[in-house]
Amino acid sequence: NDTKQPVRYSNNSSEHHYQLPTTPATSIATMRPSVMASATTLGGAEDLVRTIGIRIGIEEHSELMNLICENMKKEFVLEEWQLASLDSYQWQSLGAPVGLAAA
Repeated sequence: NDTKQPVRYSNNSSEHHYQLPTTPATSIATMRPSVMASATTLGGAEDLVRTIGIRIGIEEHSELMNLICENMKKEFVLEEWQLASLDSYQWQSLGAPVGLAAA
């Protein structure tokens, strides 16, 4: 088992410091084709952005939406969870209007 136990320092601190288990990195050469295919598409992030765009009046396959999604791909914004960490400047650099960024 690679899991490490908490390490307490002797400086009378109540903090616990943990060492995370180490795992070998996955090589792209060892990925199954289905995993590689999903890694190269926008998946969840694109679907969510297009859905939100429709709700605020942007056509799903409009030139604007296609540009935003292409820019997301270039910047490797692929997963839904990544969208929450984008700030207004980053949305602007993707070509998104303020309304989409705020949504």
